[in-house]
Amino acid sequence: MGKILSDLQKKGSSPDNQILESWPILAGEKIAGHARPYALKNKTLFVRADSAAWAHELTARHRAVLLKRLQAKFGEETVEKIYFRVGEIR
Repeated sequence: MGKILSDLQKKGSSPDNQILESWPILAGEKIAGHARPYALKNKTLFVRADSAAWAHELTARHRAVLLKRLQAKFGEETVEKIYFRVGEIR
């Protein structure tokens, strides 16, 4: 999975890289401190959270708002879903 993040960062101005760069602004400092996108596949953004509690919080309370912000910035055709999982934040 580390390779996926590296690949995202190498793509320059691709939507993947733009999402990574914009994440702290779109998600806010608090969320960005506990969660980070690591892949964009088939219009689904995959985000790692640093604990199960954060993954649950993001899924239950913040997913819809984050999705709307991402769609407003990058278009509905870029991100249609967000999936949160627990993992190491890099």
